Amino acid sequence: AAICGRSATRMRDDEHVEMLRLLKIYEASIDDTADTMVHTRTAYAVGRYIADCARAPLIDQTLWRVGRLARWQHALLPADQFEALQRAPGHESARRLRRLCGAIIAHDPEMARTEARDFLSLSVAYMVEAIARRPAAPADGGGTSPPKRPRKV
Repeated sequence: AAICGRSATRMRDDEHVEMLRLLKIYEASIDDTADTMVHTRTAYAVGRYIADCARAPLIDQTLWRVGRLARWQHALLPADQFEALQRAPGHESARRLRRLCGAIIAHDPEMARTEARDFLSLSVAYMVEAIARRPAAPADGGGTSPPKRPRKV
């Protein structure tokens, strides 16, 4: 959120064109494929550009961590849950990202931070729901993992 607030104050008007071009690529990727890794990669490109326009140190590490968390979240969901979700989360994500870009274009840092938190909360909501649907491990822990291999001496 801080990155987006900074971009709202530092991004030049001529840089908005590129941000919107990348946003359109992201929106098109959602309609073109159900592959969430493609969606993540194209959304990350928008985020990378926003971060570059913030012109602040250490933003690379923050964005890298957000991207890594997104990839981990996608790996956590089983394929059948991905198929059930399909493109609905992607379309909602694109709507939220478009609002975020609008706040940056308006040079409104507070609104950009708010929209960034809203954008990031979407993936959290889907993850909480997915985790809640996972079967709980037995209390004794039995049957949930393969037997341990004997140690080599």
